[in-house]
Amino acid sequence: MSAKTIYLVFGSPSAPEHSDEVRRWYEPHLIEMCTLPGLISAQLFKPSKTQIPGSAVRLPETMALYEFDTDDLADAFKTLWASSLTQRIAHPREGTFTLDPDYESIVYELQSEQPAGYGNESPGHGLPPLPPARKQIMLLFGSPAAPDKMESVDSWWTSQLPAIAASHGVAACGIYRPSEVQLPRLTRTLPDHMLMCEFNSENLARDIDALGLAKLGAGLDQAEQSGAITRPPQGALSLDAGFRPGVFELVSQWPRAR
Repeated sequence: MSAKTIYLVFGSPSAPEHSDEVRRWYEPHLIEMCTLPGLISAQLFKPSKTQIPGSAVRLPETMALYEFDTDDLADAFKTLWASSLTQRIAHPREGTFTLDPDYESIVYELQSEQPAGYGNESPGHGLPPLPPARKQIMLLFGSPAAPDKMESVDSWWTSQLPAIAASHGVAACGIYRPSEVQLPRLTRTLPDHMLMCEFNSENLARDIDALGLAKLGAGLDQAEQSGAITRPPQGALSLDAGFRPGVFELVSQWPRAR
């Protein structure tokens, strides 16, 4: 996950009968997105049947993850936005797909990761990087409970990464912060932190349980103490009320994983 920036788009078919059409649209769409400057991979996920215990929530039916590695993110997103407005990047057929009203499209930048430099390694010969072979990802969003808690929350998140990365079934994990570059349609203040865990798991329920998140629905202060994730300082961190925790599994990605 060593891409500098990830752009997440959450949505759903507008009706169940459009599900197959939306899925078919996404395949060439992912390839088209990879032609944009600075964009190194495009992936489509769907909610996993395995979710974090105690976190019963409706998740968007599709989650597209686009990775950028560029020193001029603002220009890359100007090109992305122009390509969308001019339909150089084709839209789904009208009436078949809706962006999720709760999980807005968001841009986050990597702050820290374990293992360092994981994924997106170039095969050499000047070729672009190839994405890691992701199977499942887990997203957690949160913010300091007060501005003066930011430093302690930053430190706490960073301290969790080695243990999380070493937990069974976890391939990598990273902490992300909101980018200054966002799409014009963003209307809300974003959570200050996003944890993204990548799994390569044959028993996802077991491996999520090993993180100690069995009581996450009540907040991280109530999460199990015995897992890889320890509790944050009391009263320092609040999970986001809009972007709820979720586990997603891979449907398709371009370029194909190495």
